[in-house]
Amino acid sequence: MQQTTHLLRKILLLILPFLLIGISFATTYAQETASIGNFQIWYVQDGKKHVVKESPTAKYEMEQLLNKIDHLAGLSSFQLPTRYILVQFHHPVVLSAFSPIKHPFQSVIVTIPKNHNEIARLLIRNSQGSWVEYHTERSLSIFLQQIIPSSLKDDGII
Repeated sequence: MQQTTHLLRKILLLILPFLLIGISFATTYAQETASIGNFQIWYVQDGKKHVVKESPTAKYEMEQLLNKIDHLAGLSSFQLPTRYILVQFHHPVVLSAFSPIKHPFQSVIVTIPKNHNEIARLLIRNSQGSWVEYHTERSLSIFLQQIIPSSLKDDGII
C-alpha cells in the first residue's frame, strides 16, 4: 500500500508541471486577441472621404489584421497616398501585451496599391500623430477586397 502511494506521488509530481504549463498557456492564448469595438471606415481618394458601411466581415478582418501584427516595418515620413482606407475607432484600441504596438491608438490606414507591383501597407497613427508602418501576417489584400465597394474598384488592382 505504501509503495502504491509513493508511486502515485511520483506520477503526480511528474504530471503537475505539465498541467500548470498547459493552464498558463491556455490563459495566455485566450488573452492574445484583442477586441476592437466599433469603428467608422472611409475610402479616401484625393482627400475626399466616402463612407464605407461597416459590416461584421469588416470588423472580423480588422481584428485579424491588428492581432496578427508581428513587427514594426518603419516610420512613415512620406505623404499619404492618393487612395487609401481610413479606419477610425470610437474608442482607443489597446492590443495584447505580445503586440509590438504598446500604445493605444484610434486611427488606421490601409493603403491601396497604385499598380500590381506595389503592395498595400498598414499604417497606424501613434500618440505623436505620426503614421507608423507595421507588418501583419494577415493579407491586406483580402481586407481591401471586402471593404472597397465594387463601384470604386476602377482599375482591377484590388
